Amino acid sequence: MKQFNKIKWIPGILFSFCFLFACQDFDRPEMVIIPDPEPGPYSPLKMYFPFEDNSVADSSIYNFLTDASSAVSFTPGITGDAMQGGDGAYYVISSEKGESGINMIDSIANMQGFTISFWVYLTKIQATGGIALFSVSDTLGKDWVGNLDILIDGIRASDNAVPFTTHIKSSKTDIGDIWAASNNNPNVYLTNVLDKWTNIVIRYSGKSSTLSYFRDGENVMTTEYANFGNIAFKNVGKMSVGAFQCMTIPKLAKDAVVQGWEKNFPGKLDQFRFYNRYLTSSEIAELYNSKQ
Repeated sequence: MKQFNKIKWIPGILFSFCFLFACQDFDRPEMVIIPDPEPGPYSPLKMYFPFEDNSVADSSIYNFLTDASSAVSFTPGITGDAMQGGDGAYYVISSEKGESGINMIDSIANMQGFTISFWVYLTKIQATGGIALFSVSDTLGKDWVGNLDILIDGIRASDNAVPFTTHIKSSKTDIGDIWAASNNNPNVYLTNVLDKWTNIVIRYSGKSSTLSYFRDGENVMTTEYANFGNIAFKNVGKMSVGAFQCMTIPKLAKDAVVQGWEKNFPGKLDQFRFYNRYLTSSEIAELYNSKQ
């Protein structure tokens, strides 16, 4: 009995003793369940730049911070205002938390797919090659390319087709990098895109390892990159529109080497969207038809 009397005054042992022998008469503290934290707002539309009111502000629900170079200007767009590119013209999107408290890196570092949609007005004179449209930087990278890049190269003289190249680097596969390709060419040539507003959509599916291009709502190219799968970016830093990671001041990847041939985007850009999911063909057609 003396031993039992000692046990009943040791709460941890007492609880174990009662649990084993189904003692129901002892008082127990009420179990407090701490709920999981609120996940916050969610939208697959991670970035949205309509350029309204002469601004490069992010109009997605995340309100990621942006900073434009002094060379950025604005012009009438497909809907309202548009960004006017030119020498030294670009803006940078922060990878840190926006007003919503969400971190950009958490949103795009690991993706099952993505969709990038934008309206572009590029003249024949402007399409000279080496044009930077969009980049997701690799902060430890030493090259001009980052984790994800869209490049516009020089036009093809025979039909004035414009090559749009997409580069994707993923750490989830031994393949390493892929480049958008059509008929084993490193570029995807798009006709009927010069001297007018054109809607371009670039879509990747990790499930099927396919990259697709849409022009004015219609699929014009789909290429499979076998076993590339879902995307995992490394060392995700800031993003840029109108410049590669080696072109900004300061550089988005401090050790990235300037090549000398790179150019800032010279044309007009409107309704730039980045989704961290694969949009359906009907959703893409709706964006085009609504001029959004």
